[in-house]
Amino acid sequence: MSQFFSNSPILRVMRREFGRIAERKAIYTLMIIVPLIVFFLVSYIYRDRVVVDIPIGMCDLDNSELSRTIVRSIESTRSLAISGKVSSVDDIKNEMRKGAIHGAIYIPSDLERDIKSGKPATIVIYKNTANLIIGNLILKDASTISQTVSAGVLMKRLQASGLSPDQALALANPIRINSYALFNPGYNYANFLSPAIVMVLLQMLVQILAVVVINDEINDGTLVDLFQTANGKVSAVLWGKTLAHVAVHSATGFGVLAMLFPLFGIPIQGSILLAIPFMIYFVAASFLPGLAISCLSNNKFLVTDIAAFYNSPAFLFSGYTFPLWAMPGFHYFYAQLLPFTYFLNGFLKIYQYDAPASSLLPEIGALSIFVFGSLIAAAALLKYRVKPMANAASSAPEAIS
Repeated sequence: MSQFFSNSPILRVMRREFGRIAERKAIYTLMIIVPLIVFFLVSYIYRDRVVVDIPIGMCDLDNSELSRTIVRSIESTRSLAISGKVSSVDDIKNEMRKGAIHGAIYIPSDLERDIKSGKPATIVIYKNTANLIIGNLILKDASTISQTVSAGVLMKRLQASGLSPDQALALANPIRINSYALFNPGYNYANFLSPAIVMVLLQMLVQILAVVVINDEINDGTLVDLFQTANGKVSAVLWGKTLAHVAVHSATGFGVLAMLFPLFGIPIQGSILLAIPFMIYFVAASFLPGLAISCLSNNKFLVTDIAAFYNSPAFLFSGYTFPLWAMPGFHYFYAQLLPFTYFLNGFLKIYQYDAPASSLLPEIGALSIFVFGSLIAAAALLKYRVKPMANAASSAPEAIS
């Protein structure tokens, strides 16, 4: 067994690569230390999990018992907080421009009198939809309060006419809607965004570091030594380097997730034993395209720019914040060229949906294209680049296979 480990060119390349990583402070800092710090800081943005106490203005021109009930109902919500009074629409706009409020409730005069006399009345909800999350939360809670108060007023009128409470409720609310929020019922942003952002940053970091793996060997003049270690085999070079880097990046990713999920109380609905190999495969699918890019040029800045350009829209094009099927054709096509798109679908199936392993087959198939397609491309590019060097150097192996 020990002879196998000492003679295997893949394992010799792996040991050599681990040594190169350990020797380069900048590399292991970017691979291990920086990710832990950056991923934690990014995730800490969502430490409160949900948006609470959105400041809104109140314009109560009625000042009746009914309007005061509406104000008390708004103050009791988790997401809204009345920060002050406003007197007009212009006042609301000015306060929004200052950033003092993000919405306002306008209660017209004679609200209670109109309702008691059977006339329709209108409450106006102003919301700053420059931020869609805040705008939707204001509309959701304010509308719920308005509907609840309206139903209460109607029930009182019906009961006053002699109906029982149950009869009044049936007339005031003839159609009941029961809604069930599945998979993140608390609308928790830490559950929703943190894992996805951490994983897209991992892909970007893995690939940007991968583009210098072969490039550094060429620029350092150590490519011949690398092939001597690999017995002249391109496959041993690629597998040895890939296994070494995937091991380190996977360990970093596991370390981040091991802190992230318990620290922010993010539940894992599915199997951890299924998530581990899936994540390792994703790291490999992220690393190998970068390795292929690394073989393109001696220019480190060029290959780094290519990787950065390729990865930069990964989160935007993943379909996580805007549906993939609703994107224009080019954007949809580009999303299919990114490993993160497929990984995110599969990762959601595991940690939120508790889906069976068989449901991951489409994502595994897609990631396999990145893994083996990149291996083939990297092998062809590396053979092309190394043959002139191997032929020119008497110490290099005569055949590179």
